[in-house]
Amino acid sequence: QELTELGANNVIKGRRMVGFTGDKALMYRANFALRTAIRILKPIKHFRANSADQVYDQIKMIDWSKYIGEGKTFSVDSVVYSDDFNNSRFVTYKVKDAIVDQFRERTGKRPNISVADADVRLNIHIAEDRGTVSLDSSGESLHRRGYRQETVEAPLPCVITVNGSAAPCRPANARLTMKYKRAACPLERSSEDRYASLYEERPYLNLNQWSVADVDGDPSQCGLAGSPTKVKAVQNIVFQAKESKTLTSSDADIEGLVMELLNDKSIG
Repeated sequence: QELTELGANNVIKGRRMVGFTGDKALMYRANFALRTAIRILKPIKHFRANSADQVYDQIKMIDWSKYIGEGKTFSVDSVVYSDDFNNSRFVTYKVKDAIVDQFRERTGKRPNISVADADVRLNIHIAEDRGTVSLDSSGESLHRRGYRQETVEAPLPCVITVNGSAAPCRPANARLTMKYKRAACPLERSSEDRYASLYEERPYLNLNQWSVADVDGDPSQCGLAGSPTKVKAVQNIVFQAKESKTLTSSDADIEGLVMELLNDKSIG
């Protein structure tokens, strides 16, 4: 669904993956906007992979000078589901050897390998006897995108706005949900609560309760007094048919509407 909304074509579901087609701009959008993807891989070549030597030969046939420039570093990540290969690291070494050997034979130099911070990241995927080598356009895993690592400090109370495109909450653990079903803070409990004895028997049901003083808050900025939204007036407006007006999406019409609302004090 996310890919379709971004404008991707030929979206197909596979085993632990989703394939699609699109231009370079879509690839950038996918890396930035997809919430469920771990990596965006751009296939370079598909081939048969029945043995280590076959993988080596197929990888070496690719002109790697198109992807790895002089002085650039690269790394290889392998994902293997095959009875012919017992260790994905062995596949990684064969791919690296093929690339390095090609550069050494053609230029007399070999590119350096950098696991932590490579300029070019490659991915080799083998499922049974089908192999695919891809360019990893994401770099590091997308769950570590920079904008998700940013920490923002704000004084309490604060207002947090979540837009409509936010990912839905993950389903709660049913067992834990039932375990903490009666959890409450002191203000939520009463002496007539029939579950009052539970809070002594099960201390984990007692939720911490913080006051304004506990969080070093300013009482004048709490509740309605601290709300960033100020209500100037409340009006009941009944629209008559003769008052209706049709506007286009042009800048001129929108600007005119805003000015009209400002002039009659409806907004501002």
